Amino acid sequence: NHLTCLCGNPDNPLLIQNWLATFSATSNCNLNVTLSNDYPNGTITPSCGNAGTQAVTFTAVDDCGNTASCTANIIFIDNNPPELTCPAGPVTVGTDAGACEATIPMGGAAAIGALDKCDPNFTITNDSPYAVDNNSADAYGTYPTGTHVITFNAMDACGNSSMCSLTLIVADQEDPMIACPADILVAADV
Repeated sequence: NHLTCLCGNPDNPLLIQNWLATFSATSNCNLNVTLSNDYPNGTITPSCGNAGTQAVTFTAVDDCGNTASCTANIIFIDNNPPELTCPAGPVTVGTDAGACEATIPMGGAAAIGALDKCDPNFTITNDSPYAVDNNSADAYGTYPTGTHVITFNAMDACGNSSMCSLTLIVADQEDPMIACPADILVAADV
């Protein structure tokens, strides 16, 4: 009997404890039997990310020193995609002073939240042609005025993926500059 656990499930310790308690052994001569296991000393054979299989060896010893053992597996699976958090609505920024573009700093308006509970080494990309780094959850860079839809994609080592989009509006919010002509003196004919 193997146990399957979902990576990131906060109930896993209790599930494992209850599963370990289900193993039993009896003796043909009605002797007392002591049951032990090597959990958590076994190693997890990785399959992807933090998913994998951990073999647990159970050993039974009766009062006469006779032993028997068996091995069962705890299988950790990762079917959880990375979690991306994009703003619900458009993000509007003003242009830089005297320019028709906005410099979005690292960690600024073009950054999103990203987390994977099972695989801290997931990859993330963005499709912005203005981003300094397209392999990032932060599409910082210099953007011209207009509306820019930036799509972020994330994938973990188990092939679970997710995406979200951020709408960045770069608006010219500066008042126009006007140069008025100098006053003119006009002589009136009398």
